[in-house]
Amino acid sequence: MRPLPTIPLDRLLLRPFRLEDAPVVQQLAGDPFIADMTLYIPHPYGDGVAERWIGTHADNFAAGRSLELAIVHKEEQYVIGAISLGIHRNFNLGELAYWVGRKYNNNGYCTEAAKGMIQYGFEKLDLNKIFARYFGKNPAGSWRRSACSTRAP
Repeated sequence: MRPLPTIPLDRLLLRPFRLEDAPVVQQLAGDPFIADMTLYIPHPYGDGVAERWIGTHADNFAAGRSLELAIVHKEEQYVIGAISLGIHRNFNLGELAYWVGRKYNNNGYCTEAAKGMIQYGFEKLDLNKIFARYFGKNPAGSWRRSACSTRAP
């Protein structure tokens, strides 16, 4: 089984989640705002949910279904959110999704993490197109109205 990658960026590190990250994931993702601005995060975010979710990442990557990584502040090494790339091999495309804890909004972290994941998707996973969906009610979502990248021929 190939290991999950670590992707170093300017201010961030995209790395595999560890079980010891589960309490932080539960705290950050447990914010009702996060559930309201994402498609699959439940509220309330119960005990054990983060552990079960983290436990699926290696198998999902090995099977070519998805890549889920922690968004970590590079210098201080704390988890601020999550980013994933759902992989659709029938069409050789990926679906980008991410969230950061509310207290980390408006710092450009999502933009930096998304650019790193898109680059990885094209260069390492050999995807041809990567897209993202967003909620119109998300105040930070307006810049993503045409959230689609295509590999240059």
